[in-house]
Amino acid sequence: PRYWRRVAAAAGSASASSVVDGALDGWVTRCFDDDAAPLARHAPVVHVSWYEANAYCRWAGRRLPTEAEWEVAAIAQPVEGEGEGDGEGKAEAEGGGGGGGGALGGGGRRLPRVERHAEPWPRAAAGGELLRLSPAKRTFPWGEAPPTPERANLDGLRPCGYLPVDAMPAGDSAFGCRQMVGNVWEWTATAFYPFPGFVPDFPYRENSAPWFGYRKVVKGGSWATSALVGARGGYRNHFWPNMDETFTGFRTARDL
Repeated sequence: PRYWRRVAAAAGSASASSVVDGALDGWVTRCFDDDAAPLARHAPVVHVSWYEANAYCRWAGRRLPTEAEWEVAAIAQPVEGEGEGDGEGKAEAEGGGGGGGGALGGGGRRLPRVERHAEPWPRAAAGGELLRLSPAKRTFPWGEAPPTPERANLDGLRPCGYLPVDAMPAGDSAFGCRQMVGNVWEWTATAFYPFPGFVPDFPYRENSAPWFGYRKVVKGGSWATSALVGARGGYRNHFWPNMDETFTGFRTARDL
């Protein structure tokens, strides 16, 4: 990623040794004009382009989640009383390098398998049965309560404010997915197009319509995003796929 580099201590170089000491396999990172610092072991991957994220997924035998899958993980919830059990028969989502607990499932958890069809909310299979998702989706991953510093890393409250991917369990979604909002934006596999019925009036005629089909949808906001804008799980943004200067990482998914 941009601003990450791997260094080796030169013989007899005290400065080089101090930079390398404590870094993850010699990796260091920079934030704005700060000096290089050791890369934290559980830091989120950030400053990667869509092409880099997609290439990693292909190398790892995985893929980027679609926007619909991302929203299911973030703000959908099962019908009360369903979805409990050992997780057998569900689709897996983990690994990668996104802003949450390491992939859609967060810490290796499994998500319901999304059935691909035209319903507004995909259904999901669990143990061979279709797991029904509630028609009511949450405003935020954790529910309806407003964002707080304990639930989401937003509003630029921390200088160069990335948190470890396992931080903030209070912000987990109904499926146990962590940091679906805040820390870093997250690439999806979905091209930026309007939703059905969209009418391009002001300001979207100039702000969104020119980029339909050219950009990729990003979700979740970053540590520098205002909670008034980016905390809603349904909020969508769009970046050029070659952009790596934004605070953007990714999660991975795979079909079972």
